[in-house]
Order: sequence, then C-alpha cells, then structure tokens
Amino acid sequence: MIFGNHTTMILCDGTRIDDRVPWGDYLNNFKPSLFEGKWYYIADFRLKRSTSIPKYSSSTFEIKFMWHTKMWPVSDISTESSLQFIHADEVEYEYEDYVTDAIRVISSVSTVARFPYVCREGETDYEAIYVTFTIRDNL
Repeated sequence: MIFGNHTTMILCDGTRIDDRVPWGDYLNNFKPSLFEGKWYYIADFRLKRSTSIPKYSSSTFEIKFMWHTKMWPVSDISTESSLQFIHADEVEYEYEDYVTDAIRVISSVSTVARFPYVCREGETDYEAIYVTFTIRDNL
C-alpha cells in the first residue's frame, strides 16, 4: 500500500511485522514493482526495535531498509524458505558491522496444523500445513 513518501507493508514470515519502506534511492530499484496483495522476498536488511506503535501486528520489531536492500516477487503460495541458515563458525567470528539473522534457542514446537485454505483448481493444500515454534527471548 503506497501512502505519501513511504510504502507500508505487513511482513508474513510466521509472525507478522509492520514495515515502512522509505522513499529514496536503492541499488535495486524494486519500488515500482511493489503491488498490494503480492508476496515478495526481501534480502539485505536490518532488524531493529520498533520506533512507532505497530498498526497491523503485535511485533516490537521493524525492518530497516538499507541502500543495498533487495526485494523480488515470489509466487502467491511460496515454498521458498524465509530463513538463511549459516554455520556456527560464522556466528562465532562475525563482523561487528554485519547483521546476521537472529539466532535463538527454540523452546517449543506445536503440532501440525492447517490454515483455512481453499485450493485453486489443480493445486494441492500442502502449503496450508504448518507448525509454529517459540524462540526463547534472551535479549
């Protein structure tokens, strides 16, 4: 949804996070291809504590877009992983000015559940199956 000088997005990665894409120059000019109701993959961003009260979610975090942030469309029902797994050595010897995905201890995993999902003709409902997990907050 485009409002004035920024784009407001709700990120659905298992939780929901409000996000605002500030206008400005980016290495990858993705803004003209953003459309309401579509799914996008976002790479090269920072996660920080929210500076405003979220309107659409209960998350206390927001995404900070940087000059080299990239975004590209994916299918409406995407099977791509939204996590980028790394080796433990990369965390132990990480650079101070480089942000890695948050790494926490998983404290619980739910049983398999289903979204209320209606398949289109020729599709399966495999994408409607999910589990949720809780990450222990050690901040």
